[in-house]
Amino acid sequence: MDVPEDVLEYFGEQKTLTLATVGADGTPHAATLVYANDGATLYIWARAGSATVEHIGDGGIVGFAIDRYSDDPRQIKGVQGSADAVPASGEELAKAGDLFGRKFPDLRPGASGAVSFFRMEPQALHFIDNTKGDGAPESDEYRRQSFG
Repeated sequence: MDVPEDVLEYFGEQKTLTLATVGADGTPHAATLVYANDGATLYIWARAGSATVEHIGDGGIVGFAIDRYSDDPRQIKGVQGSADAVPASGEELAKAGDLFGRKFPDLRPGASGAVSFFRMEPQALHFIDNTKGDGAPESDEYRRQSFG
């Protein structure tokens, strides 16, 4: 997916995302997680045995949002997307660990128990940037870019 540099910079600046998954019985689940990225590829980690890990399993489609709140709606930015999520293993697991270590040098994901790392490849992205206009969706200056 060809994602503009300003969106990739936004990924790098933010620290958490909200991940939406669905269990085998259809039960939805949302979790706020830290993430690291390599370009548009996102990596997350979740505690082994959590609903997030159980829902993704060996792979699945997830929804996510990365946002930055502001009291001023004209300053809000955010990404909404869907992605294929798969467990990271081997060299990719090492890569995810390195990315997390650089972004969160004080974070120790395994310190409180086993964790699972996942790679998320976005299939669709929508970047909302109200700083480029007056924040009104009907405005010509409202900025929504879609990819995928």
